[in-house]
Amino acid sequence: MTDKTVFSRALSLGKTFSVAMILALSACSIPPKVPPVERHKPVTPPEPQPPKQPEQVLETIGIQQPGFDLQPQALPIGGESDLQQRINTADLNGDWVSYLELNQQFWQASDDEGREKIEYAVWQKLQLLSDSNVAQLEQEPSRIVQSWIRLLKASRSSADKLENRLQQVRQEEPFAIYQAHLLPQLIDNFSDLTSYNNIAVLLPLQGRYQQVGEQIKEGILKAYFASERSGRIQFYDTSDPSRIENTYYQAKQDGADMIIGPLLKESIQQLIPLNDADIIALNRVDNAPFTEFSFKSAHEIGQLIQRLNAYGYKNLGILTPDSAAQLKQAQELKNQWELENGHQAVLQTYPDDNPRLRNALSDLINETSSSERYQILRRISGEKIEFFPRIREDLNAVVIFDEPQRIAVFKPQFAYYQLKIPVFSSSEAAPKVLTNTQSLHDLKGLQFLAAPASVTPDSLETLFEAFGWDSYLAATHLSVLRAGGQISNGKTGKLRLNPQTNQIEQTLIWATYDDEGKIQAQ
Repeated sequence: MTDKTVFSRALSLGKTFSVAMILALSACSIPPKVPPVERHKPVTPPEPQPPKQPEQVLETIGIQQPGFDLQPQALPIGGESDLQQRINTADLNGDWVSYLELNQQFWQASDDEGREKIEYAVWQKLQLLSDSNVAQLEQEPSRIVQSWIRLLKASRSSADKLENRLQQVRQEEPFAIYQAHLLPQLIDNFSDLTSYNNIAVLLPLQGRYQQVGEQIKEGILKAYFASERSGRIQFYDTSDPSRIENTYYQAKQDGADMIIGPLLKESIQQLIPLNDADIIALNRVDNAPFTEFSFKSAHEIGQLIQRLNAYGYKNLGILTPDSAAQLKQAQELKNQWELENGHQAVLQTYPDDNPRLRNALSDLINETSSSERYQILRRISGEKIEFFPRIREDLNAVVIFDEPQRIAVFKPQFAYYQLKIPVFSSSEAAPKVLTNTQSLHDLKGLQFLAAPASVTPDSLETLFEAFGWDSYLAATHLSVLRAGGQISNGKTGKLRLNPQTNQIEQTLIWATYDDEGKIQAQ
């Protein structure tokens, strides 16, 4: 088995070895010597000397030179099981500094085979970090953390810069433990990427899903012509799922070395027994042996929480219609938000079919209760009383899961109730048609997640076209994604392959509506 095979299997199988690094410190503290005392003479006490600081031996516990193999060092009291438990705890708590530093200690105590597994397993963990997590870790003073973050950022460069960035890391981080196995293999993979020239696209081009299939096809063609790549692209109709296997073999017979699609889950499941790794299915199923890329593959709730935490918010109000998809998102945000110490969230729903938006906001901010108390007081007193509702003042922000037209109804009510708190939303707040030039003045200041195409659509007209564009980018750069790189110029977001699930995930951008009601990137 070649080194490259070992590496590929380690990434594809998603091994979950717990691994670590730690910076060894050696120190000594020597008390100052007192000069000998002469008999019958007064003793002059020595001037106090500050204790010597421990000498830090920096970067010497890694490899002295690439390929230099240190002898395994003994573990501290408690042994391997204690260290393993501490590593697992750091992993569960998201304490990446401790995780990396502890695992370096584990690496030092391991033999060469164990070290290789450690490097790859650390790499798998780090690849799952969001850009926000990486930015936070960049502020950590730990030299060990900095060396890993430098490698991670280099791997997330655009495809044309990947190999040069990795070579740069090789020169600038000569003592990092990943120099022993991981980095040389990454560089080798990037210098020997598979090129896919003949692409077959399997889409439903008739029947119920024809409109979606045609939009994806249009996006793929726009990306193909914009890329100016050589090679061939052919489209095959998969409207009849019972013929999907025959369509697959026909595409292979026609010379396809990469397949994009199919779209429907029942069609994708029929391709699983064929065990072809050179497929990018456009949906998600269980236990697929190939790469999957779905239309909604962004972890929006995670990005929302990172944004809200960055502002230091604690108390959230959440508004959502009772439709299944939107209510699921709202509940997920509430549940995850309240897992963090000191965080609270209030969820208010309203009917999706006949929404009473003003009532929903009134209930969220306790205006309804205030009005009821006023009515009771007026009946008791029998007099007309000057009244303005007393509303809750503990909310730091409100998140609304709904389409932009409904959110535009909510926003003026915030001004009426003198609610000067920020409002956030998911990608649903972006227009569905990218060429829509309508100004939504009432959405001024709304912050929401969006696909880059929502801000700069260029030639694209719909988000399904943007999805088609990115599926073509993913197909032509699949080797880069498999080797840990990312596609930073995607139309639906930054694209990255999750090595544990073999699914391509999107990272959206943050956008806002400006004073004129137009979308602007933040």
